[in-house]
Formats: sequence, C-alpha cells, structure tokens
Amino acid sequence: MNLTQLTQLSLAFNHQLTGPIPYWLINLNKLSLLSFRGSKLSGHIPIEISNLTQLQILSFFELKNLVELELAGNNLSGILDINKFLFNMKSLELLALSSNKLSLLTDTTVNTYPKNFSVIGLRSCNLSEFPHFLYNQKLLDSLDLSSNRIAGQVPGWFLNNVSVDGFDYLNLSHNLLTVFGQVLPWAYMITLDLSFNKLRGPLPLPISVSTSSYLVSNNQLTGEIPPSICSLNRLYALDLSHNNLSGMLPGCLGNSSVQLLILKLQGNKFHGFIPETFSKGTNLRMIDFSGNLLQGRVPKSLANCVKLKFLNLGDNQITDFFPSWLGTLPKLEVLILKSNNFHGVIEEPKACFEFVKLRIIDLSHNRFAGNLPSKHFECWNAMKDGLRTLNLSNNNLQGHIPPTLGNLIVIESLDLSNNKLSGQIPQQLGELTTLEVFDVSDNLLTGPIPQGKQFNTFGKGSFDGNPGLCGQPLSKKCDNSATSPPEEDPRSESLFAFGWKTVLIGYASGTVIGVVLGHIFSTRKYEWLAKTFRLRPKTNGRRRRVGRHRQRM
Repeated sequence: MNLTQLTQLSLAFNHQLTGPIPYWLINLNKLSLLSFRGSKLSGHIPIEISNLTQLQILSFFELKNLVELELAGNNLSGILDINKFLFNMKSLELLALSSNKLSLLTDTTVNTYPKNFSVIGLRSCNLSEFPHFLYNQKLLDSLDLSSNRIAGQVPGWFLNNVSVDGFDYLNLSHNLLTVFGQVLPWAYMITLDLSFNKLRGPLPLPISVSTSSYLVSNNQLTGEIPPSICSLNRLYALDLSHNNLSGMLPGCLGNSSVQLLILKLQGNKFHGFIPETFSKGTNLRMIDFSGNLLQGRVPKSLANCVKLKFLNLGDNQITDFFPSWLGTLPKLEVLILKSNNFHGVIEEPKACFEFVKLRIIDLSHNRFAGNLPSKHFECWNAMKDGLRTLNLSNNNLQGHIPPTLGNLIVIESLDLSNNKLSGQIPQQLGELTTLEVFDVSDNLLTGPIPQGKQFNTFGKGSFDGNPGLCGQPLSKKCDNSATSPPEEDPRSESLFAFGWKTVLIGYASGTVIGVVLGHIFSTRKYEWLAKTFRLRPKTNGRRRRVGRHRQRM
C-alpha cells in the first residue's frame, strides 16, 4: 500500500499499538496531522520526525512511557500549557521544545511533575518566568531557557532547589534578568551562559573549579574582576565583554588555565598595563582587549601565544612602536591595533617570515609616520592565503601608493585615507575584482582615477580631499596630460614584488577556523569570521554527554 500521499493519520486511543513510534512514518512527508493520543507507544520520538515539514498537528499527550521528547528546531506553533502537557508523561526525562513558535504557559504555584528530568530545552518559548515545574529537579544536568522574556531576579528556589549538585550546561542568555547573586551556589558547573541580560552589580562568579565556559557578556556588571577567577583553571572560554567592569587586569589571566582558548574582555573600563604573564604552552586562539583604557606597551610575553589567531587591542591608550615581533606568531590571522598611541616609523622586518597567515590588519587612527612600510608589504604580499583587509588610515604616512598593490587579488578592503600620500593612484588597482571598500580621501594624490570594474562602484567620498585628482566620480575632468602613466616611487617599487597569483591559486573564500565573532566587522564583508574559532574543549566523561544534549536542546 502506497501511503506517501497521506495528509492525515490518527492512531489515537489504539491500545493495541505498543512499542516505539513506527519509523516508516517519517516517509509520509505530506502529513499535516499525526495523532498518537491515548496510545501505548513507548521509547523515543525519532529526531527524523522533524523532516515532516507539512506537519501542523502532532498529538501524543498520553504517551505515559515516553522517555525522551525531542521537537526542537521545528515550526510548531500555538499556546501550550506545560503543566497539562506533562501531566500524563510520567516517564519523561528529556524535554526539548526549543526554537519553535510555541508560547508556553506555566503555573507558578503548582509542581505537577514529580519525576526528575536530566535535560530540558525551552529556548525561544516565549517564557516570562522560570517554569515552576523545575522546582526540586535535583538531577537536572542541562537546562536551556535562553532567548525568552524572563525578567528580574533569579528566584531563590531556583538557586537552592534545582540541580543541587550542579549543571553540565546552564544557558539563561538573551533574557531580561537583573540580579543573579554574587556567588553562584553550584559546586559543579561546566558551561554557564548569562550573556545578553541586564545583570547589575558585581561579577557573579562560579565557585566550581570545573567550569570550562563562563560567558557573561553584554550585561551591566560593575566592579573589578575578583582574584578568585584565578582558581578557574579549567576554563577554555572566558567572555566578560561589554559590561562596565573596571580596575586592572589580574595577572593570572594569561596563565591560570593552560586550556584557555578564548579571552574576551572588550568594551569595559579596565585600565593599567596588560599583564606580562602569557606563559609558554598557552593554547589561546583569541584575545580581545579592545575598547578599554589600557596603557603601556604590548606585552612581549604574547610571543608565547603561538596558537593565537585573533588579537584585538584597538581603542585603548597603548603607547608603543609597531610590535613587528608579533609577526613570529605562526597562526595569527587578525591583528587590530587601531585607535591607540602607536607611533614612529613602521620598521622593516629582519626576515620575510613574519605574519605568514595574516588576513586582516588594522593600524588606523594612530601616529605612524614615514613612508608606507614597504618591506612589511612585501612580506604580506607573499602570504599563503592573501590579505583581505588593510587599514592604515588616519596616520602620518607619506610616499607613493605602490602599483604592486594590484597583485592582492583577494583583497576586499583597502583604506589609506587621511595620510600624506602623494603621486597617482596606480592603474593596476583597477584590476582588483574583489575590492569592496576603497578609500584614499584626504591625501595629496594627483592625476586620473582608475576606471572600470570595482572602481565604478566607489563614490566620490573615496577620493575627496585630494585637489589634484581628476576623473569620475569627481566633477573635475582630466586633461590629456593627466592620462600619462604614473611615475613609480623607487622606494615603493618592491612593496609587493612577490607573485601573488601563484601563491593564491586554490584559495577557497571563507575558510579559517572560527570564533564567536561577527561582532567587530560588518557582517557581509567578514562572514568568514563568523566561521572562525568554533572551538570546543577536548571532551571526556561527563562532558561528552553535554555535547549531545546541547545539539538536541
């Protein structure tokens, strides 16, 4: 019998129907109604049921033997009274309703579910309070209540009566919570995510030394980082960014956990020097200290972070020369030093083995002087995968723009504005087909603007402030004498002497490893950053279970 065209199937109140849900049902992809109400089915609901994309009604409210209910990530909609929903499911241990279009109703005075859950996922369920059926859920391993509308203070019964031994995974992010308490009560905690709330007061620090991921970004927390953070020696991700935290950075941050991969403290009010405590053997992939009040020099101990991919020290008060020694970091892909007090001539490297994987460099809004850094450009030109973004704007740089910049065949953004550059814009730049942002405004450039391809997409703002420039998109027309080939600056001739086309053949756009980020650059131009640094800790024992639960919640 061919049932592939079937749109409604009811097996309700069929007491002869026992065992697991029939697997063949997942092939009925035109079903809009499927009912098991009043049957005696048991076991798990297969995750493949989510392939029934036409399903509008799914009824199984009396599956008394059901152990795991996984319906996360579908388009289920409507209002669901969670207490009535759970009333007849006496064996349920895993409940995953996250990321649907459901609105859950909860009773704040009734606990109708005596059995202990191990996993609950109610992300994006339009909750406005902590569901009271969690009361006395002492064996809960993983709980996701993120992306709801839960406001105010975390209730005392949740802190004292839920999962008394602790959590593998607790996610309360993207809510409206204001108070959590300064010391968290759980002795065991692997992952804690409180980010994107409205938490005030001091940092709510976990007491569990087992914590590997502590995320409290985008809140309103104040005060200093307590010294006790140094006891969290199993951290692999620490994100305190975008709060109102102040004080000096604890010296232990660079060496308290050899497992630490991600360190994000940007967007606070930290002051003083960056600690010189980054020790050998560190596994750091990402450091972001931008948007603070940090002073002094770039610590030389960063040279020990040989696995570092992303370093952002921008928007601080650091006073230093260009730290060319960072070029020894073999995996560094993003270097942002903008809006500080870096100064002097960008000195030539001693060897052309520096910054071998650099994709983005932003040195803008500093006080660098002298000619464009020819030897560095020459080395960056020889990089394996190609520079995507070069920003040297708002400095005091001089000299000509090198024609061999046209060999950067994958560059997307080139900003040399607000310097003292002279000469003509090399016609070779007109051949760059990947260039989306180009700005040479407010310099001393002369002659015709290259025409065609990407240059036809740039507005006059890219060229304003150069009285000697002519041609579209400016209103000033070029006379015949302005169309002669530009003279090449002898110093700039070797800036990009290496053969980029040979090196870049086979490059696949958007690869790199990935971290948490789309938060620094505009999303369209830097989508590959969102794929960067998707890092997970090495798992063992209990933590392996966390990974499976999180995918199902």
